[in-house]
Amino acid sequence: MKKIAAAKAALEQEARERAMAKKAAVEARLEERRKQEEETGKKIGGCPPQAPDPEQAKPGDKEQKNFTDPESRIMMDGATKSFQQSYNAQAAVDSHSQVIVAAAITQEANGKKQLAPMLEQTEQNMGGSLSMHM
Repeated sequence: MKKIAAAKAALEQEARERAMAKKAAVEARLEERRKQEEETGKKIGGCPPQAPDPEQAKPGDKEQKNFTDPESRIMMDGATKSFQQSYNAQAAVDSHSQVIVAAAITQEANGKKQLAPMLEQTEQNMGGSLSMHM
């Protein structure tokens, strides 16, 4: 019961944090809108964006927490097309020596955003700029 209560509290905290981030973004848009109205002297049409109340934020109906490994995420296995509790691992290998020169693990299911950080880590680990041979 303690683990369930802790997982529920963590989900609720994450929902509040998302709501606070969204509220900050909405407040920034409202400020930008106010400045634009002052500069032009005209009222902007349409309804102004509504900021959520972080204290009223609730986790989504389908949000989950893993008790044994809370940092992992549910990802689709490309081979079996089934969903698994997973991490996404990346590795960069020197093609001549077959030595791993950089490695990382992420919670993001899609690896497309991992190329630039992997290149930066490889460059840092190798002590200089990379020469790419394709």
